[in-house]
Amino acid sequence: AREALAAVEAVLGQLARDDEFHRDLKRPSFDKALKHWTNEERLGLDEANALFDDESYEFQQFIKPGLAKLTRLQAACRAAGVGVPVDAVRKRRTTLFEPKAPPPLTAEDKRRIEKERRAKARQDFEDKIMADLPPREPFSWKKLGRQLAVQLILMAAVMTYFHFVMRPKLADQIKEAEALHRQEEAAKLAEATSFPFSEDGSEDDVAELGPSSEFDDGAHRALYHETREAHSALP
Repeated sequence: AREALAAVEAVLGQLARDDEFHRDLKRPSFDKALKHWTNEERLGLDEANALFDDESYEFQQFIKPGLAKLTRLQAACRAAGVGVPVDAVRKRRTTLFEPKAPPPLTAEDKRRIEKERRAKARQDFEDKIMADLPPREPFSWKKLGRQLAVQLILMAAVMTYFHFVMRPKLADQIKEAEALHRQEEAAKLAEATSFPFSEDGSEDDVAELGPSSEFDDGAHRALYHETREAHSALP
């Protein structure tokens, strides 16, 4: 029985792939002949005789070849003990029975399918990019050694330039900056210790500076007295 059913599905597969047969099946005359042949819609005697007239062009070119192909299916169905699956013929189905509809997708199934779709799209994009790249060169120790030698030479050149050219320049700039700083400090100290004296060495000129003078500070006034004593001790 299983072999007989397989034979029916083999004929169904042949009819499903026959484009000429399905093109003829869409003709109104052949559709009427098929329904009359399967007893789905029987025609009147006169109409049936006119439709199946051997001398008519429609019957010779379309109806007769199509019914001959269906006769092979009818013989296979009779051997398997089933009726002719006209619906399967019209739908180009290759199986005798309608396959069961798949169960509805769950939310988890939809997320999984979307994840797989994105992964495939990303992989296809990466494959396309890699296909456009030139072929990868094989690894070579010799080439790697040359690259390392070039890098070492460049590093040695930079270090030599810094040691013999940049370092002396930086040392000179540091010395110049320190000398300038010492000069500025000496000038500030000389300015701070240069006090005005009157001709007789009195403090009148200091008093005239007023309360806003720098000598109002106690430390500056003490420095003034020390400087005055130093001047008095001079010959």
